[in-house]
Amino acid sequence: MDVDYISLFIDHISSSGRYSPETIRAYHSDLKAFVQHLDENGRDLVKAEYRDVRDHIYQLHRIGNGARSISRKLAAIKTFYRHLQRQGIIEVNPARSVVRPKEKRALPGALPAAELQQVLDEPNDNERLTIRDLAMTELLYGCGFRISELAGLNLSSINDNIVRVIGKGSKERLVPLPAKAQMALKEYLKIRATKFPDKGDSEALFLSNSGKRITARDARRRVELIIGNVGPDQPHPHQLRHSFASHLLNNGASLREVQELLGHSSPTTTQIYTHIEVERLVRIYDQAHPRAKERQK
Repeated sequence: MDVDYISLFIDHISSSGRYSPETIRAYHSDLKAFVQHLDENGRDLVKAEYRDVRDHIYQLHRIGNGARSISRKLAAIKTFYRHLQRQGIIEVNPARSVVRPKEKRALPGALPAAELQQVLDEPNDNERLTIRDLAMTELLYGCGFRISELAGLNLSSINDNIVRVIGKGSKERLVPLPAKAQMALKEYLKIRATKFPDKGDSEALFLSNSGKRITARDARRRVELIIGNVGPDQPHPHQLRHSFASHLLNNGASLREVQELLGHSSPTTTQIYTHIEVERLVRIYDQAHPRAKERQK
């Protein structure tokens, strides 16, 4: 009977057109594993209770399933019982109140500061694309911009060494333009009007080879050529934004200040960098507090 209920459910979601074949196969496998857990504990699929689902989730965690995998398996069980509830087969969804595990957010990888600075300070070949690409890289690292924000900059976005940038949700923020970025941008602006043909995007700060506003995709590809040898792994341009935040925190900036510069609407988003702030405070404590000095002797 249990298998029949699951088969009917799989037929239902297959015909709904809302689920991909991969998801349907995964849900089928997840539900069969749940039935096995119930059978091993003498429980019935239709009469299952909250604790049955909870114990199954705990068991998945104990045998090494990751948070994302467990979340998907729990989603399959919740969807299954929600279907039975709508069909009038059960009154209460036993999985409804089971909380999915929180996924650990990995700390974004920051690029090594010394290597990054060495690459950015290397003499370039003065070709127009290199000059433009170096300016884009300096702004990404020096201002913490997203690639999309960089591509959306206009000439009018720069005013007295302050950049006015439009972020997510059309929210505007002001970011200081560091000295190195100012220099790189100045070199690019010298050649922008003469080396990049104007194709109707005269307001755009960064132009493509064809004279149109550079796309985020092309900007990402060009920046990758600049930072390609930084760090042990293949770097991604978005790491420049994480490097911006990490290097600021390592050198004394507060989480609140970094939040403002990154354009995070909630401090929760910036808290992924909390451990860097804590490490810095511990360092300061060990250097400054008398009792810490005693401990180190």
